Amino acid sequence: MVAASANIRRSVVLGFLVFVLWRLSHLVLSEMVGGAPIDDTFLWDGDRYRTLFTSGRHIYRIPDPEIFQPSTAFFPLTAWIAKIFAVVLPDRTAMLVSANLGACGAFITMSVLSRDWFGRKVQGWALVVLALWPSSNFLWAFYSQSWMIVISGLALWAASRDRTKLTMVAAALAGLLRPNGIFVGAALVFGRMVRRRALDLRALAYGAAAWFGLGIVVWLQWRATGDPLHFQKAQQDWNRQFALPWEAARDGIGIMRTVGKTLPYRWVDLVALILTGLLGVWYWRRRPGKVPAEAVFYVVMMAASPLLTAILQSYSRYILDTWPLMALGGAWLAQASRRWQILVVVAMVLGTVFQAHAFANGAFAG
Repeated sequence: MVAASANIRRSVVLGFLVFVLWRLSHLVLSEMVGGAPIDDTFLWDGDRYRTLFTSGRHIYRIPDPEIFQPSTAFFPLTAWIAKIFAVVLPDRTAMLVSANLGACGAFITMSVLSRDWFGRKVQGWALVVLALWPSSNFLWAFYSQSWMIVISGLALWAASRDRTKLTMVAAALAGLLRPNGIFVGAALVFGRMVRRRALDLRALAYGAAAWFGLGIVVWLQWRATGDPLHFQKAQQDWNRQFALPWEAARDGIGIMRTVGKTLPYRWVDLVALILTGLLGVWYWRRRPGKVPAEAVFYVVMMAASPLLTAILQSYSRYILDTWPLMALGGAWLAQASRRWQILVVVAMVLGTVFQAHAFANGAFAG
């Protein structure tokens, strides 16, 4: 017990130190490529979350039908977390603190659980993969990706230790964070069924908690718009609608057919999809580490859900949600040859610079 606590403390410290190095590197990189490190925090979806933050007591204002891509497409928890800091800080500072605290929590989550599942050697490589993933800049932006890592990691950690109340709290928070947060609850249910070989009351409680979180959002949107599923309808402004997976794959293949018409950063999404498939096959064949069933179900659901939206755009950002897959990438790198390690690290550094340049210069990269 004492040794386990010491390992957790060391993992927390390591995750924090890597976060500090990563954040400073991104600040310098953003300046080098012509970005505005503070203002860029609120680009695109970050501006929608800022709208939710400033909406006052009524988190969802009645949307103007003329508004394109309204804030009602987004869930409120990211803004609510920032409001906690706004009690003692100016609004803008509170949002910046919340965003960076979420990023710090994401690195600590990766550090703690990658060591728990794969061991100390893989832990370092897992942190490298997270830090150098080209879309990792969205972790410090006012987006929901960092908090998804923190909350899902807390849920997986608590569930593996049968801490029912903490698991239920995390599942409910996931339901408040994003529409696909409901898959956190589903992964907990199916994972427990596999481990216990039965559907018990605790598994049902995990699922109910996630639906409770989603239910709050549904009620808020019904009160504001008269449509409890307005967030689903609003997704159409992003050309997202339910479709079978090969539609998104076809969109990805279309990237290769329209090189002259498509901005190059779209290739990052296609590469992310290919790497996801390769790592999935490698895990299925090797089964490294001691990955809990809940984490396996979580990765499958979170990696597959964007493929049901008809387009592949932003897949490289959504892969941040499937952070255990990055830990798996760390496991592969840990056993790879030095040549492969250097090649992958260099490729990820170049991808990070490329993504940062696009992000800082007004190109939607993620």
